[in-house]
Amino acid sequence: MIAPSPAVCLEKIEVLLPQLAMIRQKNLFDKISTANSQLNHSPDSVSEYISLMEFLVECTATKDKIDKEFLELQSHFELMDLHEEKVNEMDRAAYKMLLPEYAQMQNMLDLLDNTKDEDKGK
Repeated sequence: MIAPSPAVCLEKIEVLLPQLAMIRQKNLFDKISTANSQLNHSPDSVSEYISLMEFLVECTATKDKIDKEFLELQSHFELMDLHEEKVNEMDRAAYKMLLPEYAQMQNMLDLLDNTKDEDKGK
C-alpha cells in the first residue's frame, strides 16, 4: 500500500483548518448573537418576563457547552497562528467580532441571573 505524501497531507490540512474554523465561528456566532438578542430585550409584560426567565434557564443549561465551543475555537485560531497558517482577513475579522459578543453574553447571563435571584427575594 502506498502512503500519501506528507507534503500533500500538509497542504490539505492548511486548506481545511481555516475552513473548519470559519464553520465553527459562524455556528457559534449565530448561537451567541441569537442569545444576546433575546437576553438584551427588556420585557414589557409578565408573559415576556416569564419567557425571558425560561430562556435564561435554557442558556444557563447550555452555557458550559457554548463555553467549550468558544475555547475550542480560540485554540483552533491559536494553532493556526502558531503554525502561521494563512487566514483570510475577513474570516479573522469575523472571529474578532465574536470576542465581544461572547463577553456580552457572559455579562448578560450573570446580570440576569443576579436579577432573577433578587426578584425571588421580593
